[in-house]
Formats: sequence, C-alpha cells, structure tokens
Amino acid sequence: GQTVYVGGLCTVSQRTGERVEAGRKVAFFLRDANNRTVAEQTAVSDEMGTVSVSFTLPAKGLAGRYSVYTEQGAAYFTMEEYKRPTFEVTLEPLADGFRQGDTVRLSGTAMGYNGVPLRQARVTAGTRVLRFLYRASGGGAPAEPLDTVYTDGQGRFTLAVPVQAVDAVYPVWGMRQQVDVAVMSAAGETQTAEALIPLTREKMSLSVFLPGHCVKESLPELKAEVRTAAGREWKDPVTVTADLFRTKEGRAHAKVMSGIALPAGREVRLAELVDLPSGSYELVARAVSGADTVETRSGFVLFSLSDKRPADGMKDWFYCVSDSVTADAPACIQVGSGADSVSLYYQLYCKNELVEEKVCHFSDSVLTFTYTEIPEDADGLYAMFYFVKEGELFTHGQSLVKRKPGKTLRMSWTSFRDKLRPGMEETWKLRVTLPDGKPASAQMMAAMYDASLDGIRSHGWGFRPSFRDVCLPYVNMNMWLRGPRSFYYSAPLRHTSVRGLQFDRFNMPGGIE
Repeated sequence: GQTVYVGGLCTVSQRTGERVEAGRKVAFFLRDANNRTVAEQTAVSDEMGTVSVSFTLPAKGLAGRYSVYTEQGAAYFTMEEYKRPTFEVTLEPLADGFRQGDTVRLSGTAMGYNGVPLRQARVTAGTRVLRFLYRASGGGAPAEPLDTVYTDGQGRFTLAVPVQAVDAVYPVWGMRQQVDVAVMSAAGETQTAEALIPLTREKMSLSVFLPGHCVKESLPELKAEVRTAAGREWKDPVTVTADLFRTKEGRAHAKVMSGIALPAGREVRLAELVDLPSGSYELVARAVSGADTVETRSGFVLFSLSDKRPADGMKDWFYCVSDSVTADAPACIQVGSGADSVSLYYQLYCKNELVEEKVCHFSDSVLTFTYTEIPEDADGLYAMFYFVKEGELFTHGQSLVKRKPGKTLRMSWTSFRDKLRPGMEETWKLRVTLPDGKPASAQMMAAMYDASLDGIRSHGWGFRPSFRDVCLPYVNMNMWLRGPRSFYYSAPLRHTSVRGLQFDRFNMPGGIE
C-alpha cells in the first residue's frame, strides 16, 4: 500500500555534445518479485528533461525484490514486512595516542529517534583482527567478546577495548581491529554499530605530500601531516624536520641538505631545489613529539623543462607538461632516453584516424612534442610513443583534450534547519549558481525518506546521470615475454537516434505473418 516515487532524466547524444530532451514519452512498468508487470504509467519529460511517476504498491503483493522498468533501464527496491527502528547507536571517535597492547576506551550513545536516550540498555560487543583488504584473520575465527555494560541516564556507554598485538604489520593494505557493538532496548529491539581500530606500532604517523616528479620551473609545495593512530590530527607539540639525499640505483648515497624545517600542516616550498642538479633524490622526514618519533621517506626526480638529457641517464623518460590545449597555452609532452641509438616510434590519433606517424632517432636526449591546436570537430587527440632497447619494450600514451568551460553547478543552502517537530511545515532554500557565480536557470530533483530505516537497509541514491564531455580515441600496446603481442585501438563513436524501418506484411493462414 505504500507509494513508490520514480524520477529520471532524458538526454540525447549529439555531435556537439549531450543535451537534455524535452517532450519524450516514457513508459514505466512496475514488476513484482516474480517479474510480472502489476502496474504501468506513462509520463512526458518537461523542458529540463526530467520525468517522474509514482506507483502504489499492491496491498497484498508478494514480498521480495521489485523493479520499475523503462526501455532505457531499471531501478530496484525491496518490499517486505518490517518494524521501524526506534533508536540508533552512534560511536565517538577513538581517543588519541595509542599503540598495540594499549587499552582504549570506546564511547557511544544509544538515542531514540524521538530524542529520548535509552537508559539501562544492555550493550554487548566483540572484536576481531582484519587484514588483507579487511578480511577477518585466523580463518574466520569468532570475535572475542568484551565485557557487557549498560547505558547510563543519558544513553551513554563506554567499552574497554584491548588493542591486540599482531606479529606483522601490512603497510600496503593495513591492518584493522574491528569492534562490533550491539545495544538491546527493554522492548527487545537491537541496533548495532561498528568501529575500526588501526593496528600500528607507533602512536602517531607522518605523511609528506611530494609528487614523484618535481619541475624546477614550478616547484611544488611540501606539506607534512602528523596524525594519531586513529587518523586524527596530532594536537601535542611536534617538530618535523627533513634531510635530502642524492640517490643512486634507488639508494641514498650523499646528503645534500639537512635540517629542513617542515611545520606540520603548513605548505612549504623549497626554493633551494632550483640550484641542485637534475636527478633522483630522497627526502627523509621525521616527526618528534616528546618521547615519540616517527620517520617517513619520499623519493622523487628533480629536473628542468630545459634539460636536454634525462635525469641520471634514465633509460626511459616520459613527462606530460600539460595535457590540455587552449588558445593561449599548447599541450606539451617530453619523451626521451639516456641510451644510445634509440628509435622512437610516434603516432598521433584524432577521432578514428591516424593523423601523424614518424620515427625519431636520437641518443641520450629528451624530445619535446608540442600541440597547439585540435581540429574544430574533435574533442582531443591521443599520442602514442614506443621504442625497444636491449630487448625491452617501453610504451607511453597520453590523451590531449580541448579545454572547455566548467559545467559543474554550485549549490549552497541559504535557509535550512535540521531540528523540526512533527507536523511542522518548513521552507528550505537552496541557491544554484553557474561556475562563474551567476544565477543558474536550473531544476532540482530532491527526495526525502525515513532515515531510521537505514538501520534495516542502507539507503542508496542510484541516480547518477552520465554526460560524456569528451570523445577521445584510445591506444594500448601489450608485449609479454611469452605469449601474444597485441596492439589495441578504439575510437568512441557518437550515436544518432533514427526511426526504425517498417514494412508491409501479409497475414498468412495459421497465424503466420
């Protein structure tokens, strides 16, 4: 007997791009758990291309997975008997500063949706270690139970959680200790929540944001971040310094700068890098706070756009200076090698055609490819580079696009309240502007639902219209030591809607046409 609301957006693809389609007639079909059509409605898209209908579910319909179908797609939902949750459980962020072997205090609150806290509600919990993409370790061993506690007069509770010690830490995938919490009300209703505890040997972590390629003409700003094991900002006094080493064959062999100050949370540009020779470097940064010390290493290549040779004589060198073409600034790509007698094969694709092809012969050099324009009827180009040296294939590809004005609308609330009483009427106001800040002629589609049902099944907004801004070719070359060699090329084509052909037919005896 409930009402299901369905909305959609009608678009059409043209050579000049995507646009909404007004006046399109769309048929919607409601299908039950047995995939039988139980209702049908037709709607016509408005001037903004939006279309919407509503269905009243059968009062005695089958429970299960229902769907609403159109010729272009479908949306699914579940119809079932349920009891609306009356309260929710929220967990607070973990306390700062802990490591393996410590005991952390995990606090939470059980609060009714009517604003009344659950008093003297039973709280149970269990914990287990997760590793390898957050799968349970120990072959799916059961969770280790924690002490049972009860909520206080404000619905609050606190659990003592021992941070488990593990034999090894997996820095790539990470390790987590999961805590599952269940709160049972006096009426027997149970709601759950979970928390993840990072398992680290240190109370704090240090990260330095540094790109893999640093160009002397536009040096990046370095930023050091110090966080707790729980991922929160480190609040205690901390000093971050760094040393810079020249590397050779991946190992540091000469210190070139020392005692570099990197204030935590602030961006710093190291102007001294301009005077250093091009090559491979490693920044070793360390954070010190009281008795705690943590260190991190970041490798990068320092070079100048005017370099004639690859840094450190690298056998394979590729760097995209800019991948967009504008009237004022061309796109630019650098390709090179520190080897002798290199034959670089170069191909340039536009739409579904190979528009340029050549071979460049050089030794220990960097070549610069500049692109000043893209054909009017094309969205971009694709440049392909490959060469073979000492039995090894090196390939690089780069898409080059025509820069277009931004199309993302900006939205901000000018009037919104989240504390309402039942039966109240509320007016919310939303401001929609173009990227340049001017008011937009737009239409908004909004939905409201009972958030308490998230305790049964999380709500997912499945409306994600896709607009293809660019239509680019793509090239890929694979060459394995053993097995097939392949060269793959694809060029997206824009589709045009045409009417289907219809012919006269004869009615034959026996029902055959």
